[in-house]
Amino acid sequence: MSIPHPERVIFPGAGITRQQMVDYYRQMGPLMLPYYRNRALTLIRWPHGLGGSHFYQKHRDSSSAGASPITVDSVEQLAWWAARGAIEWHVPLGTLSSPAQHDWAVMDMDPPGEDWMQVVGAARIMGHLLDVLSIPCAMKTSGRRGLHFFIRIEPEDAGRVILGLKAVAQVAVKTYPEVFTVERLKAKRQGKIYLDYLQNGAGRTMIGIYSLRALETASVSCPVRWSDLTFPPDYWTMSRVLLKVKEQGDWFAQLPAVPLTARLGERGLGPGPMRAGGQIP
Repeated sequence: MSIPHPERVIFPGAGITRQQMVDYYRQMGPLMLPYYRNRALTLIRWPHGLGGSHFYQKHRDSSSAGASPITVDSVEQLAWWAARGAIEWHVPLGTLSSPAQHDWAVMDMDPPGEDWMQVVGAARIMGHLLDVLSIPCAMKTSGRRGLHFFIRIEPEDAGRVILGLKAVAQVAVKTYPEVFTVERLKAKRQGKIYLDYLQNGAGRTMIGIYSLRALETASVSCPVRWSDLTFPPDYWTMSRVLLKVKEQGDWFAQLPAVPLTARLGERGLGPGPMRAGGQIP
């Protein structure tokens, strides 16, 4: 595969070239593909690096609204897009064949500022809550300021997933009103951690696992364990992530799929049983 201008510096702040970025995606590809394959991906491309313009792309042929969505089925396809300026990969929670039936759920924790220790404290509360609810989860950094709790679920309607995660968020807010909020307007969040359960909506995407972020630090949206929360998100660079997975592997792959809203319902949370005709109560 040819790489246009492999020497071009894509991340000026970190001095990372296009060749180095492509090499990263090629090495991480085997771990990334299980989470990206059979999904309609959204790419953000910087053809000339962070100093140039960028654009979103959802279809293989960006000039045609009716073109097929972007999918990747091999490491070489992943590397091909990276060679053409794809820095960020955004992934839906449903598959290409059943986009509104999600097999992942996410609680997106959005902090008000740069205080990482505020995020860490909130994460420990959320982790304990999900443990009490018998909901296995895994964390990953957003690559920016936030933290994501991912839950592998048995395929379920996106609307029901939203209601289930909304119930969890409301419990967190009621129990720790000084820590969490579900207020969508930033001006009204009063310095609290925003629990964005709406990211589970049909058609929405999340920054992909192991995807780079378009920041001068070239940070990665990296799966983390509790012991890793000592480090802020920008600690997880390409070289550190490569070393991490070499030593620890990918524990997202070990998460069991759970019947999310049924399990929440057993504990008096979330939507009730589906009504006739598939309607949400």
